[in-house]
Amino acid sequence: MARKKLTYEEAAAELKRITDALAKGDTSLDETVRLYEKGMELSKLCTGLLDEYDGRIKKVSAKLEKESAAEADEDEPEQQD
Repeated sequence: MARKKLTYEEAAAELKRITDALAKGDTSLDETVRLYEKGMELSKLCTGLLDEYDGRIKKVSAKLEKESAAEADEDEPEQQD
């Protein structure tokens, strides 16, 4: 059975639950290592998702800037010599 891809919010919530459990310090060594490994996977997933979102935002911003500059050029009256 394939695992459902987590959203950023789901991964961040699970990571918080893990860090809270680790901060308590009442888990066995085996459980601590297992939680640490899972936390590192979630951290990597969150970082990757944030990088992806950042790239998408930059792409949209660049497109809007380009469109805005093109509109400004169209609105600018031609200079007569």
